[in-house]
Amino acid sequence: METNENIDSLLARHFAHETLSVTQQKRLNEWIEKHEKEYRQLQLLINAPLEKKIYPSFDTDKAWENVEKRLSVMSVRKKSVHRWSIIYGSIAACLALIVGVAVFYQYFSVTDKQQLYANAADHVKHVILSDSSEVVIYPHSQISFAVGKEREAQLIGKAFFKVKKNGKSFKVSTQQLTVEVLGTSFLVDAIQENEAGVFVQTGRVKVSSTENEVILRENEKAELLNNVLNVGVIDNPCELFGEKKQVLLFNNEPILNVVQTIEKQTGVRIELSKEVERNRVTTRIDPVDSKSIVEELAFVCGCHYETLVEGKHYKLYYE
Repeated sequence: METNENIDSLLARHFAHETLSVTQQKRLNEWIEKHEKEYRQLQLLINAPLEKKIYPSFDTDKAWENVEKRLSVMSVRKKSVHRWSIIYGSIAACLALIVGVAVFYQYFSVTDKQQLYANAADHVKHVILSDSSEVVIYPHSQISFAVGKEREAQLIGKAFFKVKKNGKSFKVSTQQLTVEVLGTSFLVDAIQENEAGVFVQTGRVKVSSTENEVILRENEKAELLNNVLNVGVIDNPCELFGEKKQVLLFNNEPILNVVQTIEKQTGVRIELSKEVERNRVTTRIDPVDSKSIVEELAFVCGCHYETLVEGKHYKLYYE
């Protein structure tokens, strides 16, 4: 079994970005696998921005100066032995301090009814919040969540939210944007410092920046560029939200219902002339691309189509 002294040393070297041997890395990985929660807390605390919480500072330069003064009166042989002892002792002390801060941080979070979730992995992480809302946290992102008069989440990075409707509003705040909903599903991407976007899968959300405020519906998006919110239609919702493309089957369905389903599933908008609106459709559509969709409908209805916006917006009509 790995000793605490060895693990302290490996963790210190790991967080200092020093190269470990294959054997050392294997031992460290085994410890991380068994103590994932403690490791994530250490990693989050080391990488956390300092402006949010203020912890007691430690003057390492002054401390080492005092240590060097004491070492200077020792013999060369004792100095060498004791210096390594102090180094490893200091590493262990630092790790103990970090763990202590982690306990303080956890206690502080609990008393404030805060939940903290971080994803330092290279794959998405699924979590269930205390209000039963679901969140997919993307790599190198984190959220803190609290329930009071309303539900509030602070996001750093990128996350997909599927909000449980319970009568309380749900607010997601990033450095650039604020999103408010009751019950819906949406993606917030605030990875880039000067850019951010909100992408709605279901329901409606209100998106606010310092300059603008907009309401988004299904398959709509708002992207912040130069402090201006630009609203548009999501090009490919299935791809954006990580869903598999589904084959669309219609059996004697009014074409108005057909184009509504197509827009919901693919984001492709198809306008109809009054004459085309009388059609009923029986067909199978494999949504490979927008052009193949509109061509299939034009063939079934025996009409023509016009491209209004390539890949996004079309019109069916009879001459």
